[in-house]
Amino acid sequence: MTLTLLSLVGIVQVKSQSAATRDLAQTSPQCNNSTSPQSCNYATVAQAFPKLEGLMTDPPHDNGRPNNIYVGGQDYNHCCLLAVNESLYIDSSGHIVQQSPPYNYIFPANNLSDQTGGLQALFEASAWGQFPCGARYNGSDLGSPSIVRVPYTWLHANCPGWQLSDSKAGDESEWISPFTGFLLPAVVFCITIPRRRKLGVWSGLFIQDMSRLKVWIIAPFAAMLALLVVVTDTIIWLCMCFTFAGPMLVSGLMEAYLDKAMLDFVSNKIKAGRLTLDMRARILFVILVGNLDLNLDDSM
Repeated sequence: MTLTLLSLVGIVQVKSQSAATRDLAQTSPQCNNSTSPQSCNYATVAQAFPKLEGLMTDPPHDNGRPNNIYVGGQDYNHCCLLAVNESLYIDSSGHIVQQSPPYNYIFPANNLSDQTGGLQALFEASAWGQFPCGARYNGSDLGSPSIVRVPYTWLHANCPGWQLSDSKAGDESEWISPFTGFLLPAVVFCITIPRRRKLGVWSGLFIQDMSRLKVWIIAPFAAMLALLVVVTDTIIWLCMCFTFAGPMLVSGLMEAYLDKAMLDFVSNKIKAGRLTLDMRARILFVILVGNLDLNLDDSM
């Protein structure tokens, strides 16, 4: 009886090993003793690149990001995987082949114009542990051999929305760098720009005579109201500067062009002796303050 049970256990183990071997043969590529992974026969692209296994169209939402891609739920690492997956296919002989341009988004890092060397670079990157989607700096100066680059039309069609920075993954640099490198200096610059109109604080809110109790009671509310006016005025001005930054730059270039033309005019007239001293002063005065509002007294 014991011998029979041992025989049955042995048969079950042999069958289990045979089934595991058969499943492994079905999921493993057939390389025919070749050292090049490009010459192997694959059933799916995911056999060569496991990160593409089970790839879905929608980004995963198990990373703590919102479910809606338009409120920060997009995952650009997932978008990179989609681009890689669309760039590769299995031909009739079972080899992985790149799509023809413009449907190929994989390029060698050392030659972005090479439309055929991206697959080899992708295999090298995968072997080095530097798969381009989600690759991080590992101390080597070589970097990833391959780069995934897509046009804006593809990104807009396949990966709309935006991605929320993950503080746990150390992605603060995604917003800290633009904030400290551009936004803060731009805000300081915008505040120093002279302007014609702005919201002013009524001088009656602040009474210089501090001997009365009424003044001390009203002062905190007056300060809060003045602060609200100043903050509102600053926000409105910053919004105008960021919205109309292009026209402001164009007007600045136009003003510089007109100033240069007037200076050339003055120089030519002075050389020809056809410009009096008072006209020189008037023209130079126009160049200096011609674009400002002069609040002159009516009696002048």
